[in-house]
Amino acid sequence: LFLFGNTTLQAQNDIGGWLMLFGDAQVKNAPVKFNYELQNRNHKFTSDLNQLLVRGNVQYTGIENLNLALGYAYVLSEKQEEPNLPFREHRIFQEVMTKQQLSKVTFRHRFRFEQRWFDEAEFRTRARYQFKVMIPWFEGEKGNSFYTTAYSELFINTNKTKEVQNVFDRNRVSLGKGYRFNKKFAVQAAYMVQLYEKGNDPQITVGI
Repeated sequence: LFLFGNTTLQAQNDIGGWLMLFGDAQVKNAPVKFNYELQNRNHKFTSDLNQLLVRGNVQYTGIENLNLALGYAYVLSEKQEEPNLPFREHRIFQEVMTKQQLSKVTFRHRFRFEQRWFDEAEFRTRARYQFKVMIPWFEGEKGNSFYTTAYSELFINTNKTKEVQNVFDRNRVSLGKGYRFNKKFAVQAAYMVQLYEKGNDPQITVGI
């Protein structure tokens, strides 16, 4: 809301809304970390469920500036309006992440490869690459900060099925702002657009 003001409510019927919770837990005295997330994605800003996503991974952090992860995701998807026609997806994914620091600006690269199983559709695989930038523009003495963040994430289909023939799946482009209260808690809001071959899908995302 602090990003978009009243335009958010005016665009309620045209823009989707994603509410996301992210967290992690470091294993004491071991180079292992657990990551988890829960996302509620709506076709409209506050209603009409699009997807419910539960995802987690185990991450190895023992290599300097290179994190390796193995994870699983459960996705429940529904069609827009009625009837919902829900369908379920199970994913296993492998991930590599690295980052660079230039002054106070952080650049992050994430590579992910997904294996996807559906209720009544063929098995699919997909590769993803995300390039993300984070720029702090105020930093307090207690680890609190305001920051701007932007990313682009390219999705590539790596096998063909009856339903999927194109290599290009989508590209997500996002720009937002956030506030970090301390090293353990932050909130963020952004405007994100999913770009497809024949159109686009705008979203307001709120992350915790």
